[in-house]
Amino acid sequence: MNNLKTHLAANWKLTEEELSTFLSAFDLITLQKGEAFSLPEALCNQTGLIQSRLMKCVLVENEKETIFEFAYENNFIADYYSFLTGYKS
Repeated sequence: MNNLKTHLAANWKLTEEELSTFLSAFDLITLQKGEAFSLPEALCNQTGLIQSRLMKCVLVENEKETIFEFAYENNFIADYYSFLTGYKS
């Protein structure tokens, strides 16, 4: 998580203590290529901070995937609508 710490410190001017507190709220998970961060029809109850590479955000309707966004390293990812409203993805 050192890359993230450096990125956050440079962009948000946080103290070491603030950075440690912020990053302590995250658990490091590793997703394999093709593995989903959030599943369709599930409640999104987490926000991710991408450490490396990129992720695609897709809308699934009638079993068809449509890419609507890419999320790059050092950026957050979530189904924000589901996360904020409590509705399923």
